Amino acid sequence: MIGLPLLIEKVRIVAATDPDMIYQNNGVWRRCNYLPNTNNTCGCIIGEGLAEAGLPREKLAELDAAMLAPAGLPGVSWGDAAALRILDGLVSHQALTSPWIAFVQEMQDDGKPWAEAVRQADNQALVNGWVMA
Repeated sequence: MIGLPLLIEKVRIVAATDPDMIYQNNGVWRRCNYLPNTNNTCGCIIGEGLAEAGLPREKLAELDAAMLAPAGLPGVSWGDAAALRILDGLVSHQALTSPWIAFVQEMQDDGKPWAEAVRQADNQALVNGWVMA
């Protein structure tokens, strides 16, 4: 099972490997692709962190497919019930509900470079006392 410390470590490595990466969401707010695609050769920072931590890419593909909700309906978001079901038994509840992970994802989706997303999440963790281990 992928725990929070391992996922944080892998997300940090992904961000350090490509610090200036800016995720392109094609103008679709909060629409993330966890796997690489034509617009994002690295995929999502959290998706890459999960893959580096050992999550099978098939599970990331399930998350991507679940994001394709019918028009007008929200797709899967990190930590919501659908994501929890897809990743149940593979990723710890603590990792799935971590405010640090969610904040990194949010900063990435808002167009921040990956290193900046991690830096801002670290700052928020200090201010808010988020559990990191």
